[in-house]
Order: sequence, then structure tokens, then C-alpha cells
Amino acid sequence: MKTQLIIDNEHVAARGGATYARMHPVSGSVVTTAAAATVEDAIKAAESAAAAFKTWSLTSPTERRKILLKAADALEARVPEFIQVMASEVGASELWSGFNVMLAANLFREAASLVTQIQGETIPTDKPGTLSMTVRQPVGVVLSMVPWNGPVVLAARAIAYPLACGNTVIFRASEASPRMHLMVAEALLEAGLPAGALNFLTNDPDNAPEVVDALIAHPAVRRINFTGSTRVGRIIAQKAATQLKRCLLELGGKAPLVVLDDANIEGAVKAAVFGSFLYQGQICMSTERLVVDEKVADDFVAKFAARASALKMGDPAAGPGCVIGPMVTAENGTRLNDLIDDAVRKGAVLVCGGMADGAVMPATILDKVTPAMRIYDEETFGPITTVVRVNGAEEAIRVANDTAYGLSSAVFGRDVHRALAVALRIDAGCVHVNGATVQNEAQAPYGGTKNSGYGRFDGRAVIDEFTELKWVTIEPEMQDYPFYVFRCASSTAVPGDQRPTADPKNSQETIMTNHTRGRMLPRTTHALAALAALLCSPVFATEGGGSIYANGVENFLSGALPPPGFYSIVYGTRYHATALRDDSGNDIAAAVGGFRADVTGIVPRFVWVSDTRVFGGQLAFQTIVPLLNVDVRVGPNAQSKTGIGDINLAAALGYHVSDKLHYVVAFEVNAPTGKYERGDVANIGRNYWNVEPLIAISYAQPSGINADVKLMYDYNFRNGDTDYRSGQELHADYALGWGLGNGWVAGVGGYVYRQVSDDDVTGSSVPANRGRAFAAGPIVKYQSKNGWFLSAKYERQSGVRNRSDGEAFWVKAIIPF
Repeated sequence: MKTQLIIDNEHVAARGGATYARMHPVSGSVVTTAAAATVEDAIKAAESAAAAFKTWSLTSPTERRKILLKAADALEARVPEFIQVMASEVGASELWSGFNVMLAANLFREAASLVTQIQGETIPTDKPGTLSMTVRQPVGVVLSMVPWNGPVVLAARAIAYPLACGNTVIFRASEASPRMHLMVAEALLEAGLPAGALNFLTNDPDNAPEVVDALIAHPAVRRINFTGSTRVGRIIAQKAATQLKRCLLELGGKAPLVVLDDANIEGAVKAAVFGSFLYQGQICMSTERLVVDEKVADDFVAKFAARASALKMGDPAAGPGCVIGPMVTAENGTRLNDLIDDAVRKGAVLVCGGMADGAVMPATILDKVTPAMRIYDEETFGPITTVVRVNGAEEAIRVANDTAYGLSSAVFGRDVHRALAVALRIDAGCVHVNGATVQNEAQAPYGGTKNSGYGRFDGRAVIDEFTELKWVTIEPEMQDYPFYVFRCASSTAVPGDQRPTADPKNSQETIMTNHTRGRMLPRTTHALAALAALLCSPVFATEGGGSIYANGVENFLSGALPPPGFYSIVYGTRYHATALRDDSGNDIAAAVGGFRADVTGIVPRFVWVSDTRVFGGQLAFQTIVPLLNVDVRVGPNAQSKTGIGDINLAAALGYHVSDKLHYVVAFEVNAPTGKYERGDVANIGRNYWNVEPLIAISYAQPSGINADVKLMYDYNFRNGDTDYRSGQELHADYALGWGLGNGWVAGVGGYVYRQVSDDDVTGSSVPANRGRAFAAGPIVKYQSKNGWFLSAKYERQSGVRNRSDGEAFWVKAIIPF
């Protein structure tokens, strides 16, 4: 027989055409010539499986079920071929071969039923309005490695369960059974498994370490399942641990069958013969120790030996009627002969069978075995078992547990309650009351304890081995946190401090979210935390080229800026039909038809945030870092400006009484650094400072009335030689609007201005400007949740004594990026 690798559903030779030979353990003839995969082949298989995972993991449960059910049918259709191949490659009897195929087909069908049992659960949560749940998802690529002794069923479980859970599989077959394992893989390809979902590898035994190392270390491999000896299992676990990869290990065993003093001897003997000698005792669940109460030991041993002696020996490949065939290697016979010699020399009695001749050995029983003998606790893995005599149930439990292994076990007793009590005290992954140690059902979890490994195949338990458990919550968009970075929201022009309402679809990002209610911080630290906090600052393109708040109430709390730490550009244009007149009524700074663009930023916002509740409300502190305005003015008689721009420093302390009502106290320093040229007046706007404290009250709703009132005191003073005067001004700004929902507000707004005093500059042609001014007009604004902001305002202006008259139309946008 010849076998190749399977990668991407193609039978391919190993790199360089490398092969190895599987030899018959008795005749020494070549049974199978198999492809010997290299490290490069292993990596190629892993990459193929990783690519296939992207689509296979999304395959519907129904589609996965169909493929697994078809694979079960394909296995059953090839039973005669399996029997022939198993007899040739591993010396399996017809009974064991047929049993293997039956178990494997049932396992595929059980795996098919699990595809809709991969379930999460909902979890109670203390968070209002939150859905908390778990989901199970495929892990990725699974590396599966199995031995030769149960070649069909062990291969089936290593492949079917990962596939059922949505994973892809690299199946590294046993060197001793390449053809049998290839037949299992071919059944899945015949069933319609897509390319790459299952890749099949065999390797020369001499190259096993480097091939397996490459597979374990590959980043795509996320789970490893290994069935085999405890010695090799330890190596696999250690290598996987260095890669932080989870393993499912089913390793060696030393299964005890306890015969209590009230046991049905006939039933116990039948179970002992089956469990000890099926497939020459080369099963991990094989009964290797009969722990028998001395009251019934003589009767049991006599009947047991008689039944064992009658078992037919032979080569299943030559005569299908035999029960005891050859062991998988001749070397195992030498090892077992050493164990027999050691036991007999120390007092054991050989009651049945005898020494091995290479790979051939009869059914053998050693009686009166003690802990002093090597065979007492060494795994035999051959057609030999032992009898240990005990006095009572307590000693039987102690002896049954006196082993490094803990895979399978059995207890026989007519008093089922006592037998169950004994069973529950045996340290093993499975225990069968009045049954054999060799048992397997796909719907029942199977695995060991102690040196027999960890994890569970079969049943619903296997789902945990090949899925990731993920916690998922679905929560309200706006909720309370002990500290967080705020985003500024609008006041009048955009629905101000908007929070979740009965109509959450109209909710916007908020400047201050109602959350702590004094729970998260000690009351004594509330005020200090508030003063230490910094909030993202509103940055506006404003008429003065600098003032954050001086451009009317609609700017207050309406920054709609991106989250702190982002950058933004504020862009504003103004058509301004106005004039500044001298004492004779002549225009000295006409900007009729002029166009102006203010570009503020790019300004980083460095923000520290605290949300503190005091006196029944919330307190927050906000500041703005120095910023530069670039002011470009074009048009007939338009003002022009040179220099790098204006520098602003501003801070505001806000107190938010409720979701709708807010107070703010703010302070701003503005330093124009450029040079204005306005008509016949030069150097206006250079080397002076502008200081503006203000108080504002805001009432805002997403849908409903929005209102703002702001009082500001503006003190201008010159610094050095300048044509600009010092002076003091009072501003009273107002806005009244209606929230239209979805971020829109429409209304009217304006200001009342009063100049309190000024100091004329000697020689200046600019007159003293004591007087009053008024402005009013409609306002429309929009603010999105992600920080985009747009406003439009038309304003009629009138003044007394040389203050500007005319009209203005403003468009302003804030663009986050």
C-alpha cells in the first residue's frame, strides 16, 4: 500500500518525494510506503488550514452537519477494506476493526448533532439597560495527533469534533497506521469537506520531533489534541506551554477492575477477559489490574484463567477468526518478558499464558502481584494482566488508586449502593459499575486524571475543548463612568447638554453626563477632583479673530468638537456690510461686500477630566491651550491683517444643575499679535491685551425650548506703542431657539453692547467710541454625534455714536479629523 499527504484536498507527495516504510511486526515485510512530510510540508499544511478557517468558521451548522453525516456513511461503506488494512498494518482482529469503524461512524453522527449545541448563555447584570451574554466561537486551526491502536475511532474524534465546532484541522497520522488514517481523511473529502479544512500529514519516525515542533509553534495553530503515551504527552504539553497553547491530552492507563466479595463472578470474569485481551491489551482502557477480594479470589482466578487460555491466537491478516494477534512491535515482547521475569522472581504466580516471542504473545495472567513488582504500576500495553488480592472494600479502593494513572476503571458488586460508593472514590476519569473498563460512547465525556492526561473528548464536554468562550455585552450609548474624557456639546444653537431621554434617537454626545451621584469618589475629594480636571475647550472662528465667547451666545457650549486628543479645523466666513465711521460720519473701515476667513488650529487638546457631583449638581473645569488664528480678508476696502495671528488663553468652570440647566463662569485673555490695516488707520490690533470674564446661563433640550443669556465684561488695554485705545465694554448676549431633534436647532439671537469708557490715543484719527450697539437675527445650527458642526446666522446691527451699523451673514463649520 502507498499513501500520500493531503493538502488543500489534493493528494501530494512530500517535499523531495521523501517516503518511509511501515513494516509488518512479524514477517518484516513492507506493509505501507508512506509520504514522509518535512517541516516545509507541515508549514504549508498550517497555512492552508489557516486560510480555510476564514470560510469554514462561517459555515452554517446545517452544512457542517451534512458533511459529517456523509462522512459517517462513507466510513461504514468501507468496513471490509478497513478490516483488511487494519489486520495488515497493526495486526487488529476482525472484531476490533469492525468495532472501530462502528464507533467512528457513531462518533461522526454525534458530532453532527453537536453543531447546534454550541451555545452561550445570558448573564444577569447590575447595569441597567444592558444585555450580558456569552458566545462560543471556533478557536482556529487544531493540530490533531493520534496513535495506531484505535486508528479509526481515535482519528474520527480528533477530526470530527474540531470540525463540528467550526475549526480547521491538521491531522498528523500515526507512523504505524498511515493507510488507515488516510482512509478516515478520505471519507471526509468524499463527504464534501472544502479544501484546507482538513490537511493530512504523515512523517518518518526519525523526523517526528522537528515536524511536530514546527506545527506546535505555528501561529495559526491554536489548539492541540494528542492521544498517546504519557511520556510523549508530557513533551507535547511542555512544547505547547511555551507557545501558550491549550492541549487536550488522553494518555496512558493502568485500569483497575475491582471485584468485591459479593460480585457476580461470572459477570466479572467476562468483563475481565474482554477488557484485558481485546486487541492484545493494546488499548488505553485495557484492564491491567484485577483488584479482587481474597474471599472470592481463588474462584475468580480459576475461571478467569480458563477463559483466557481458550482465546485463539494468530495473524488476523492470514486468518480472520483469531482474537489475540501480534503486538504492534517485536520490541514490546522483550519488554513484557522482563516484567514477567521480575514479577515471578518476587513471588507472582503465572496462571495463564507465558513469555512473548517477538510480537507474538498468548493471553497471560499473573496472580498474587504486589507493589514490589515492576508490573504492579508499569503500563504493559500487551496481552498480559495482573491480579492483586485485597481484604475488603477499603483496601480495594486504596489499591485501585495506588497508581500514577487515572483513565478508566470498573467495580463489580451485587450491592449496587456499596459498589457505587466504591466507584465514586476511585480516582479515574470514568468508572463502570458491573461493566468492563473498555467502553466508549460518543455521547459520554471521556478523558483521564493524573498521568492519564486532562480534558475531555466526546459528549457536550468536548465543545469547551474546541471553542473560545467570549463575554459580550450590549449597552446604552450614553452611561455613567467614574471618570472619562468629555466632548463639548451645544447649548442654544445645537441641543445643548443632551443626554439620553425618552426619545434616545435624538440624543447627542454630551458635555457632562450625569453619572456619579457621589458614589465613585469620596465626598471630601469631589471639589479637589473637579478643580484638577480639564475639559475639551470650545475653539471658534470669531469676529475678533480671538475671543472664544465674544461672538454671541450661540458660540457658548456649542463647540461640537471631536474627542479630546483629536485635531480640528474651525472655518468661518462672513459677508459683512458694515462701516466704522468718524465723528463726521465718514466711513473709515468699510468692508462692504468683503469676505473673511478665519482658520483656527490645527490645535491639539490636552485634556484631563473629572466628573464630580456636589450640592446636587455636577461641576467641571475646562481650559484651552494657546491657539493661533490665521485671518485672511479680501474684497473691496476689506480689512487686511498680517502676522501669525492671535493667541488665546481661556478657562471655564461649569456647574450643571440638571440635564437641561447649566451655569458657567469663564475667563479669557486674548492677545492679537498681527497688524491690521483698516482704511487710513494702521497698526490697529497690535500689542494690546483683551481680558474678558463672563457669566452664562444655559437651558437646552433636544426637542423643545433652548435659551441662553450671557453677561460679559471686556477690558482692553494697550501694551506699548499702539494706535488702539484702552477701554471697557459690557456685553449682554441672548439666544432663544427650539430644538428640532436629530441635532437641529432654529431660533433668534443677538447682543446688546455698551462701551463704558475708553482712552483716546493722541494723534489717532479713530474717534472715541463710547456708545451702544444692538444686533439681532435668525440662527440655524446642526451638530452631529461625531463632532461635525455647522451654523448659519444673519444679523442686523445698529449702533449709536460711531458704532458699526449694517448687516452680517455668518457661516461657521467645525471639522474633526
